[in-house]
Parts: sequence; C-alpha cells; structure tokens
Amino acid sequence: MVAANLGILELREGRLGPAIAELRAALASDPGLFEARFALSRALARSGDREGASREAATLLGQLPPGAPQRAEVTRLLEAIR
Repeated sequence: MVAANLGILELREGRLGPAIAELRAALASDPGLFEARFALSRALARSGDREGASREAATLLGQLPPGAPQRAEVTRLLEAIR
C-alpha cells in the first residue's frame, strides 16, 4: 500500500517515471489495488504509452464489480485514451 500511495503522490507531482515504477511495484504485490491501477493507467497515458494505459484501464474494468460507481470514470478514461 505504501508503494501505491507513493506512486499516486508522484503522479500528482508530475513525476511520471517514478509514479509508474511505484504503481507497478504496488500492483505486483497486490493486483487488486483498484486505485493504483487507475493511477497507473493515467500515468501511462500521460507518458504517451496509450497501449499500456488502455491495457491497465481494461484490466481494471474487468476487476470492478458490474455495479461499481468507478466503472463510469474508468470507461471515460479508456475512451479518452483511445
């Protein structure tokens, strides 16, 4: 969880490389960290890696329950990436 929080902080500060590294480390430890996966998708998109960002957003959509309120935001991100 520490790596996820560090990654989200790095993303907020615009440090995309460190953000991506921290978020990937967090997801390697716990693939179910939805907020970390969403942040990783955003970081990858901002870094120009649209394919990676799209893959992470699609994975997140697959992990979220059907009625989860976050689905709309993830769907919007996925549409913006494509």
